[in-house]
Amino acid sequence: MDSALPILYIISYIKILPNLLILGLCLYYLIRKKTIDGILLSISAVISITSYIYILNAKPSDISVYYSYYNLLSSILYIVGFAILILRISKKDANLI
Repeated sequence: MDSALPILYIISYIKILPNLLILGLCLYYLIRKKTIDGILLSISAVISITSYIYILNAKPSDISVYYSYYNLLSSILYIVGFAILILRISKKDANLI
């Protein structure tokens, strides 16, 4: 049974790859545009990754309290940043017509 533990450990960290991809894209957007929406999206991605890493190393009693707050904060920042991005793109497209 102990031989399965390293495999489970690796699989648990493979789940973070999509979050790292999103963080990379957000940071790329932030470097290119340097706008508030890029900042909000990047902060949201960092909070999401740190909360996931915290879950892997936390006690079960701590997970529900901290994870819910981190997840809520990350979601709010992502929604606001994404909304600003969509509004900026739609205004730019409206000016082209």
